[in-house]
Amino acid sequence: MATTINKEGTKNTTKYKWLKLSLIIVGVFLMTVFIAIIWLQTSWGRNFVRSKAVTYLQGKIGGKISIGTLDYSIPNWVELDNVQIINPEKDTLLSGQSLYVNLSIFKLIGGNIDISEIRLVHIHLNINRKPNNPSFNFQYIIDAFASKTVDTTANKPVQLSIGKVILDTVSVGFNDGFKQLYCNTTIGQFRSRIDSMDINKMNFVINDFILKNSSFVMIDKSTKDDKAVKAIAPQSSTPFTLTLQNADIRKLTVQYKNESSKLDYSNVIDTLQVQGAKLHLLQEYVSAKSITLNNSRFRMATNDAATNIKDTVSKVLNVAIKQGWNVAIGRINLNHNNASIDNNAYDSAKEGLDYNHLKLTDLSLQTTEVHYHSDTINGNVLSGSVLANNFLIKNIKGDLVLNNKNGIAKGFTLITQNSTIDADGNIVFNRTNQSEFLSQTSKINLTIKKSSLGYNDFLFFFPSYKRNPPLALKPNQK
Repeated sequence: MATTINKEGTKNTTKYKWLKLSLIIVGVFLMTVFIAIIWLQTSWGRNFVRSKAVTYLQGKIGGKISIGTLDYSIPNWVELDNVQIINPEKDTLLSGQSLYVNLSIFKLIGGNIDISEIRLVHIHLNINRKPNNPSFNFQYIIDAFASKTVDTTANKPVQLSIGKVILDTVSVGFNDGFKQLYCNTTIGQFRSRIDSMDINKMNFVINDFILKNSSFVMIDKSTKDDKAVKAIAPQSSTPFTLTLQNADIRKLTVQYKNESSKLDYSNVIDTLQVQGAKLHLLQEYVSAKSITLNNSRFRMATNDAATNIKDTVSKVLNVAIKQGWNVAIGRINLNHNNASIDNNAYDSAKEGLDYNHLKLTDLSLQTTEVHYHSDTINGNVLSGSVLANNFLIKNIKGDLVLNNKNGIAKGFTLITQNSTIDADGNIVFNRTNQSEFLSQTSKINLTIKKSSLGYNDFLFFFPSYKRNPPLALKPNQK
């Protein structure tokens, strides 16, 4: 009986010893992990991780990689300072002062990319390829991380979300010698808050889009047979939805030159603000609560004699009509803007409205409830003024409807340097050429009240009547 008790006691003692030893091992392991995490948070630990990361990346992709300092907070964010990446051909691919990313490591392990904030400060990215090489200067990175085996299994779609994007003094150089396309982008300050994004359904909701002191320059040297940039209308089956709550763009310069078509375009946007905008590609729908454009300049010039600006504008409008887009804008505010279009292959016209050398100065326009669909555009013009070449429009207002067949005006007022027109009614165009406004078969049915038409204004649009005057009037008469 005593022997049996001793054996059972020995077994229990052995069991407790193994349990105690297991707890000690687990405790030591957890303590080691805890100490390792604490040590990684120290400057020595961060420097160790930085050194190992640089060694691994240089061994993996080649070239030269340098990271001045590495800072992080596990598992929330990581920041790299004084970064430089040089490819094996000793071409600097990236250099920068600071790259900061706040992301969830735990979601990343699960296959989802959840980035709370991206912040780039003083970053320069250089992308290029040589005329005789179809590969870009970053191709070696793609090749280094490319899988050698083809994965034929169906992968779960990656879930990507980005909360805030901050860019300060970021520039991108894109020099494509292979396609003869050269671009340079400089971003002074950029701030964006993204509410939601679904890259699988291409649905994006952006709360704020703020851009200041930035520029974009593109030079296209490709030939006519091998265009680097092609204007392609989006396919109706392309899923893309964008909701933009607030956009504020200040001091933006855009330049584009095409050597084959001799096209030169530039704009300097002083202030562009958009509120409550929506774009739905499948439904071909665009809307905005308000659009404001102030103190901006637009210029387009060409030396191509085959380009007729008047006909080109007409063709662009016809393409827009065929696309069937629906556009609705609650309010438009344009203040003190300038625009010019020049075809320098033609001399300036000696009389009339010169469509090949059109200059709009101090353009201001305030409208509400502007709607465009198919071939019809309508809206309420509260006020508008512009100097078009030498023709001054002091004010224009009224409810207007314009389509391919006729135009309707209600409460319409037009005041120029020499004329005052106050009218209601409609105009039936009956035109055979879409580029012309009126024809000999057009019908005008207007109720005119207390109006006067300056003969100078009439001759500006119909200069041929200077040689065959319908009335014996002096140019300054009404």
